[in-house]
Parts: sequence; structure tokens; C-alpha cells
Amino acid sequence: MLLKGYQICIERLYPDIFIFNAMQCREVALQFNARAMNGLNKLLDENEDECMGAAKLAGLLASYDPESKNSKEDKLARIKQELNAYWETYTPSL
Repeated sequence: MLLKGYQICIERLYPDIFIFNAMQCREVALQFNARAMNGLNKLLDENEDECMGAAKLAGLLASYDPESKNSKEDKLARIKQELNAYWETYTPSL
């Protein structure tokens, strides 16, 4: 469930990007889960040309989630709060 929450947040924040290059992956990881940077850097250092979609990036972020010991309800509340905060600041370009 946490993986899906990260994926939705990534897709909402970056609607025009389907495949993230290494620099974009690091930017997303810093924004959502800085603890995932060690694992992400290790993966990207092994494969210089590594690109990943939102689902793979969300899986990596979810695996390093600092709240992995929290209950499902706590995780869902945090994700809902992040989505609500995003939609409050979202202004579509017309």
C-alpha cells in the first residue's frame, strides 16, 4: 500500500515524466524519502545508465521508508496528508 502511495505522489508531482533518469531519481528521492538515497545511489552507481519508471522508483522509496514500523492506518494518514498538501498548492497552468 505504501508503494502505491509513493507512486501516486510521484505521478501527480511529475505528470509529464514517464521514465526518470538518474538525476531526476535523486531529486524525487530527496523530496519524498531522503533515507532512500543510499540505496538509490548504490543502484545508480552500479548502472550508470539506469532509468526507472514511477513504479520502480516508488518501490525503492517504500523499501527505505522510515515509518515502515508504523501501522497501515498511520501510513495511509501520512500519505493522505501529503496528497492534500499537494492539492492545496496545486495550480493548473491554463
